[in-house]
Amino acid sequence: MGCNAVAEELNGTDLVLSQNAPYATDMTTATDRGDHLTLKGKKKYITNAPAARYTTVMANIAGYPGSTGLTWFVVDLEWDGVERGITTTRSDTARHPPASWSSTT
Repeated sequence: MGCNAVAEELNGTDLVLSQNAPYATDMTTATDRGDHLTLKGKKKYITNAPAARYTTVMANIAGYPGSTGLTWFVVDLEWDGVERGITTTRSDTARHPPASWSSTT
């Protein structure tokens, strides 16, 4: 089972217009390390996250503001450096409550 990690912890959605990029803080970013990319950020309101093994994470490639650098990544939620956050419950998501995701590696 999978899930999609789109909403930023502090900013809501990643779908930020380039002209608004200077006002967005703490966006999830992907940094080029030569032979791999490193994701860093936090997401929230991820439906199915408690039950999922994999997630697609929307992140900005470092150096490309707003939507100009948006890219999807497939992340195994059991990789080192990936943490599942708290699970919240709302009446419309009772079967698969949303949770949060963060990565620092």
